[in-house]
Amino acid sequence: RYICTEEELYFILEDSWNKSASTKILDTAILTRFFKIWTMKEAYIKCMGGRVADIQKLSVLNLAE
Repeated sequence: RYICTEEELYFILEDSWNKSASTKILDTAILTRFFKIWTMKEAYIKCMGGRVADIQKLSVLNLAE
């Protein structure tokens, strides 16, 4: 919640609502989506010379899908 917008959190956790999913697959999917969001935000902020403190304000969800 410190680095993601509310919409990005829903994107990251979307499979966690499905109780029939295997825990290992679920964990992998969540981690994959989290790191996808994180690396896009980090790369953009570094490229633009921004501050990591502003990472939550940046939304990259439209690029992640």
